Amino acid sequence: MAEALYSAPTPPFAAPFDPRGLVSLLDRLAPAVGTNATAMPEVEVTRATEPRLRAPVVTQPCICIVAQGSKRAYHGGEVYCYDPYHYLVLSVPLPIEGQIVEASPEKPYLALRLAVDPLMLGELLFDMGEGGAGEVNRRARRGIFVSRLDERHRWTS
Repeated sequence: MAEALYSAPTPPFAAPFDPRGLVSLLDRLAPAVGTNATAMPEVEVTRATEPRLRAPVVTQPCICIVAQGSKRAYHGGEVYCYDPYHYLVLSVPLPIEGQIVEASPEKPYLALRLAVDPLMLGELLFDMGEGGAGEVNRRARRGIFVSRLDERHRWTS
């Protein structure tokens, strides 16, 4: 059985997200390869300088934003691709497999992981423009989904 590939729908009239400011910020926050803690315990920044093989992990509810490079999450026969233009949301603890697909010493994989309280996730997604409660519930019912980053989510350095 082939795995289903999920990518986020492109909302109408959404300007593309420009990740350059976020790349600069995360490059400073993640000086070492691996997971780097920040001053906020809910926020971690990851740096990888080479692709990594698919590996199992048990995740907690979070939002993962990739500034540079790309990653895949595998769950229940489905593949969730996220990159500088798509973020991953995990609404419940899940056993998944993760794989860093794109990373090099010149252009390292740089990603921010924001741990979230599951009770606040729906409100946060609504504030981020993910649609009404019905849309959030439909997509979050799986416990994992990707969504497109656009100018509404822009970071600057």
